Amino acid sequence: MDNSGKPRVFERHDIVWLNPRGWQVAIAQAAPEVVPQLWQWRERDWPLIVRTQDADIGHEGLAVGAVLAPSAAQAAPLRVALRTLREGVRASGRAPALGDVLPSLPDSVAERLHSLAHAPGPALETAGMLALQGLTGQTYIDADSPLQLVLRPQTKAELQLGLAKLAAHAATLAAEIEIMFPSGHAVAWEEWRAANSGRTHLMTKDLSTIRLMHVQAILTSLPP
Repeated sequence: MDNSGKPRVFERHDIVWLNPRGWQVAIAQAAPEVVPQLWQWRERDWPLIVRTQDADIGHEGLAVGAVLAPSAAQAAPLRVALRTLREGVRASGRAPALGDVLPSLPDSVAERLHSLAHAPGPALETAGMLALQGLTGQTYIDADSPLQLVLRPQTKAELQLGLAKLAAHAATLAAEIEIMFPSGHAVAWEEWRAANSGRTHLMTKDLSTIRLMHVQAILTSLPP
């Protein structure tokens, strides 16, 4: 967790804890029907997730999100888009690694992910509801829930190890997986696999844009 006071560079999927001013701004802009639940998030000091930035967010703002867990009054998880101030972030960090959240998951899901979590190669990071279940202890995930994972290679060698790890578990891996490069550009794993079929340009996402990039341009942020 980064709480050093240095200027922060945020990426999609980052986890942020808000200070009182940050929560004040976020809750003031929320829909009235979710405000009581957001007050509970504030009281329990649960984190929010950095999402793709809105086009009109400005340099001082930060687009974040919460996912409200199912309840008696709400049958399915509810994604809530929020805005706060960058100065309203008290601390930030990466989401938990897959292996760290396994104890919080239903047995059937944990068993399915166990071999992937402990396989050799770079660790996979959780995202979305999978991350929040580990961080808050709320129940989001069941056997049919969509799972989100992030691979963050720091070198070309790590990228190849990570891709081999994913390929080895592809038959049983029902998850949305992004490869997040040091430049902040992310490519869906399925999109990256398409590069093997001869595609030279792939769809990428960063904090604020979605665009096509040449494969070699994406790789420039990775040392050997």
